[in-house]
Amino acid sequence: MSSPFTDFNLVGGTSASTPPFGAIVALLNQATGVQRQGNVNYGLYFLAANDPNYTGGQCGASLGVTPAAGCVFNDVTKGNIGVACAKGSTSAVDGGTSWCQGSGSTFGVTVANGSVAYGAGPEYDLATGLGSVNVTNLLTKWKSSFARTATTTTVASPSGGTPSGTNFTATITVAPAPPTTTPALQEDVSLTALASDHTTVLESFGPFPLTAGIATAKTNLLPPGTAFVSATYGGDSTHALSTSTPVALAGTVAGANFASKTTVNFVTFDTSTTPPTPKLSTSPSPVPYGSSYILNVVVTKSDNTSCGFFYPKTVSPIPCPTGTIALKDGANNLNDFPSGPASNATNIAKLSNQGGLVEDFNVQLPGGSHSIVATFTSGDTNYQSGSPSNTLSVTITPAVTTTLVASSSGVITSGTPVTLTAVVGSASNSNQGPTGTVQFVSGTTNIGSPVTCTASGATANAGASCSAQLSNAMISALFPPPTGGPRPTTPLLPVLFALLSILLFALGWRWMPEKRRRTYAYAGFVAFALLAVAIAGCGGGGGGGGHTVTIKANYVGDTNYASSSGSTTVTVQ
Repeated sequence: MSSPFTDFNLVGGTSASTPPFGAIVALLNQATGVQRQGNVNYGLYFLAANDPNYTGGQCGASLGVTPAAGCVFNDVTKGNIGVACAKGSTSAVDGGTSWCQGSGSTFGVTVANGSVAYGAGPEYDLATGLGSVNVTNLLTKWKSSFARTATTTTVASPSGGTPSGTNFTATITVAPAPPTTTPALQEDVSLTALASDHTTVLESFGPFPLTAGIATAKTNLLPPGTAFVSATYGGDSTHALSTSTPVALAGTVAGANFASKTTVNFVTFDTSTTPPTPKLSTSPSPVPYGSSYILNVVVTKSDNTSCGFFYPKTVSPIPCPTGTIALKDGANNLNDFPSGPASNATNIAKLSNQGGLVEDFNVQLPGGSHSIVATFTSGDTNYQSGSPSNTLSVTITPAVTTTLVASSSGVITSGTPVTLTAVVGSASNSNQGPTGTVQFVSGTTNIGSPVTCTASGATANAGASCSAQLSNAMISALFPPPTGGPRPTTPLLPVLFALLSILLFALGWRWMPEKRRRTYAYAGFVAFALLAVAIAGCGGGGGGGGHTVTIKANYVGDTNYASSSGSTTVTVQ
C-alpha cells in the first residue's frame, strides 16, 4: 500500500483561510441559535479588546510559548511574511517608492516602513491579524461576553416592481437607530426578494444607507416570482443584527417578456494597452490554428439593450436573462463545453449571472472555414426564446511551422548507413500537433520514401511538434563524388608528352641553337609539372577529405499546419 504522504500541494491566502473560517461561523450560528451574524468582525475585535489575557500578553503562541487556557486568539508574535521580489520594484503599500530592497544586485525582500513587510508582534498586526482562533473559547465567550443592543428591522410601503424591470421602492426602519456619525461609519441594510413560500431567496439587493435609522430601498430588478420582501440590518459594535418579517407585495412580480436577440462575437485583445483590452467583432475573422481567441455569446433585448456584463459591473438597467445557449458550427454541434475538447463535452452552456453571456475560452476549431451560430433557450419569463444568432464566419489558417534536420553522423564513410531525423515545430498552442509526412531529399533525388511525422501536442514550455526518422539511409551510394566517374590511375597524356620532351632535349641538345634548346627545356619542365599535379589529384587511391552533401527535409503540411523545409550538411568520404 502506498504511503499517503508521497506528494505535497501548496495552498495559501484566502483559498486556505476562508473555508475553515466559514465553518467556524457556522458553528457560531449553531451555538447562538442565530442564522445570520452580520459582520462578525465586530464580535472578534470586541472579544480581543476585552480579553485581559490577550491585552496582558498571556496569549503568545510563538515557538516556545504556550497561550493561557482561556485565550480566544493565539497571538503570533515572531516572524514576518516578507517574500522575495525583484529588487527596485515599487508599491504604494507604505507610501514609499522602493518596495523591494536588498543587498544583492537582482533580488531583495518586501519592505514596508523601513523593515521586512510585515513583522508579527503582540496583539493585532498586519502579518497575522488577531492570531489563530481557539474555536471552543470563541463560542463560549461570544455567547457570554459579546452582548449588543437588540434591534428591530421593519419594511413598510412596498410599491411597484412588476413586471420585472419596473422600479420598486420600500422604506426600511431599524430601531433603535444605529449611530451614523461619519460617512465612513454609515450603517446600511439589505433587501431580499422571497418566493411565495416566504423562505426561498430569489435575489438580494443593497446596501442601502441608513440615516437616523431609516433607509429607502430602490431596485428595478425584482425577479419574476417575487411575492415577499424582507430586510436585514447587519449590526455593528453596539447594535445587534436583525431581520424583518417578510412583507407581501401587492402581487407576484411578473416577467418582463422581452423579445430577445442573440449575438456571437469574436474576442481578440488589443495588446497596445495595459492590461490588454478585449475587442468584440462580428466581422469575418481569420486566425492561425492554435492561437488564443474567445467566442463570446450575449443575449440582449431585441433593441440591443444589454443588462451589462463588463467589469466594473454597475447596476443593471434591465433584468439579466437566464437560460442556455446552444452552439453550432454549420450543421454540427460545437461540443466545446464545459472543458472541451473533451469526451464528455457538449454544445450547451448556461448563461452566466453576470450579464446574460457565455464565453468559450476553450474553443479549438480545426483549419478551414467555419460558420458559428448560437441559439438561446430562455430560462425565465423575462426573455423569450430567440431565433438563431448572426453567423460568425471564422477562417482558421494553417499555423506556421519550422523544420529542423539532423544526421546521426556529420561525417559519413562511403557505404555506411546513417539515420536522418526531422522535427517539425510550431508556436501553435494546440493539443493536436502537426501530422502528414516528411520527405528527405538531396538535390532533386529522394532519399527513401516519405516518412510519417508523429505528432505531439503543446506543453507548458513548447508549442506543438512532430518528428520523423529515416533509418539506414545510404547517402554515399546515392550521391557519388561530383566528377562524373572514377579518375584514371595513370595520367597517360602528360607522361607521354614529358617523355617525348626529354628525348628531344637529349638528342638535339648539341645540334640545336641555344634558343631552341631553351624552348624544349621549358616544354619538358611544364610536362613534368602537369605530371605531378595529375598524380597528386589521383590521391593515391582515396586518402582525401571527401565531399559535402546537403540533406533537405520537406514537410508537406496538413489542414492545420503549413508546409516547411529545413536542411543540414554531411561530409561523405
